[in-house]
Parts: sequence; C-alpha cells; structure tokens
Amino acid sequence: MSNQYDQILSDVARKAMESLAFLIEMPDDEPCQQPSVSAMIRFTGPFNGVMFIKASPEILQVAAVNMLGMMDDEEISSQFCQDAFKELLNVICGNFLPEYAGNELVFDVAPAEMLDCADLPAEFESLELIANAKLTLDAGKVELVFFAASKELANAG
Repeated sequence: MSNQYDQILSDVARKAMESLAFLIEMPDDEPCQQPSVSAMIRFTGPFNGVMFIKASPEILQVAAVNMLGMMDDEEISSQFCQDAFKELLNVICGNFLPEYAGNELVFDVAPAEMLDCADLPAEFESLELIANAKLTLDAGKVELVFFAASKELANAG
C-alpha cells in the first residue's frame, strides 16, 4: 500500500543520492535483483524509530568514489565505502524526519551502522511501517524503509 510518506521518502532519497553521490535515478526496466548491503540508523525523541536501507553492493563503491571526488580507477577502502553509504543514510533520515514529524520536534539521531544481513533486526517488529521507497539508480537498486512508534501514542503520553 502506497501512502504520502512513500513519495516523500522517495523524493528525499532521490535528492540526497543525486546531490551527494551523483547517483541518478533510471527507468526501472530490469528484473528486480535482491539488494544485499544494508545499514540502519536509529532515532529517539518525541517518538522513536529507525530508518533501514538496502542496496546493491555496487552502490557503495560508486557513492564513495563520487562523494570523495576520486577517479574510478583509484583504490578505495571498504571502510570508506561503508562510511559513504552510512552518510547517505544519515542525510536521508535527517531530511525525512522533519517532513514526517514537522520542524518543531527535536530528535537525537544515532550514528548509522552497517548490518550483517539484509533483514531488519527483530527488535523493530513492534514499530509501525511509515514509509517505503525503492529507487533504481545508475549504479544499482536501493530500498529505504522508515519505521516509527505511532505519533498518536507519543502525543498521548
């Protein structure tokens, strides 16, 4: 089921990918491949939640090269690739939270962390799925998912 926040998350992610990593959205005419690299970022505040990203492995290398202004043939460490990927997630989450919660609320956003598998940890099963965005970029596919505790519950407490 698509909702208004799916489109907002998609727009925020597209803008961040384009402006920070020069990754451009492409028509999705290829069969869907399962992205295999993932990271998450947690936030706390008036309500708690997490943003989760899965991507094709190629995204990390291309994003890091582009974000660091390197040449394609230059060696780049896997740590730099992961750091660039996590920074993209940080920017996307930081730009999406005000779109979802409003500019008045303040959140504490933890550092993004890489995950060993492509599945969201079970600890987040109690959160509500708020938004889901899938992008096909020139370097591969990306999926973002935003989970949060219900705003209504947070406002009632």
